[in-house]
Amino acid sequence: MEKERGGTERALHIIMQGKGGVGKSTVARFLAEFLLDHGAPPACFDLDAVNPSFSAVKALKAKASDIMDGDLIDPRKFDAVVEAVLDTNDAVVIDCGASTFNPMLAYIDEIDLFAVLGDAGFNVHLHTVISGGADLQDTVQGFATLAKRFGGAAQLVVWLNPKNGPIEMAGKPFEKWPVTRDNHKHLKGFVSLPVLGSRTAAVDLTEMLSKGLTFGEAIAAKSPLPVMARHRLRRVRDTIFCDIDTVLDMQTLPKIEAAE
Repeated sequence: MEKERGGTERALHIIMQGKGGVGKSTVARFLAEFLLDHGAPPACFDLDAVNPSFSAVKALKAKASDIMDGDLIDPRKFDAVVEAVLDTNDAVVIDCGASTFNPMLAYIDEIDLFAVLGDAGFNVHLHTVISGGADLQDTVQGFATLAKRFGGAAQLVVWLNPKNGPIEMAGKPFEKWPVTRDNHKHLKGFVSLPVLGSRTAAVDLTEMLSKGLTFGEAIAAKSPLPVMARHRLRRVRDTIFCDIDTVLDMQTLPKIEAAE
């Protein structure tokens, strides 16, 4: 009966990671714009009350909501978000703040959220970010936690963000890590964000994000950015969107094998 509420199956994308400052909101922005550009304009929700940068992108029309009551989820506030999700016939993108990570884990379990969403006709994708450098171990742990707790209820997508350092463990890439192989059956795919020139594309992208622009706005003829910056950002967009397209087309990870 519940599936009649939303009509045909829709994709719901939730971005979660317990480590702050690793690019969750940026992932939400890229994903929402990709869906918009591919004819599936999403309903967007920003649950990061500490750093609501997703809802700062006016073109994406993300609705900001503070779902916390101290260190816990406020059930009534979160229920209101769930109701809004269930009432849309569109794809959905939800950006969850780092401060909500542990409370969200507990609350998703408590109310069996993914079952509710599945019954309503949603194909749930759970996105997380693995960041390089000093954040690597913490973000890998976040991925492992999500895979263990929700791998059977949602399709996991990992975003590899090399902004703060290479995504390597013992000299090996993500697809060869033990934690990746252990959780390969839960992985829908991964998106590798490109390494950007520190004096060129990285500066351009930082300016685009700080101005609250989408790629489309940043590379448009009326963009406030100079011609070469627009050119570089177009290349960055095409690289990222190609990876997203591969993952959302349900491509597999042929190089990842189950742990023996």
